[in-house]
Amino acid sequence: CPAPCLDMPERGCRRRGGHCWPRAGSMGSAHTHHATTQDVMLDIEAELAYWRRCYETQGFHRSGWKFDAYEPTLKFGYDAFLLHYRSPLEPLLPALKERYESHLPATQRLEWSRGQTIIRQTWQRMQPG
Repeated sequence: CPAPCLDMPERGCRRRGGHCWPRAGSMGSAHTHHATTQDVMLDIEAELAYWRRCYETQGFHRSGWKFDAYEPTLKFGYDAFLLHYRSPLEPLLPALKERYESHLPATQRLEWSRGQTIIRQTWQRMQPG
């Protein structure tokens, strides 16, 4: 992992497990890193910047909606990945739906079908390779 990512968590890097997601430049690319710590890292600011650039071309986008409508769900998707990165997503979806509906305020939630699509896409971006 690049030193800035390890040394500057305040800049948006999150760690968990044996994977590393560098801070800048390689949006969504993942590198397996077998260190003594078992962490996964992602640069949430870089990820959100990626989605800001392309959300209007995504299937989940509703015409006229701004990025702010999707940001809480994107963050939820990344948080879920960091918590459950070793598990396949599909069996987790019922529990994630319950958590999504109980933890996000109604004003920040999307309908579940749209939210689930976004969560799937965040997980796909975090897959190595």
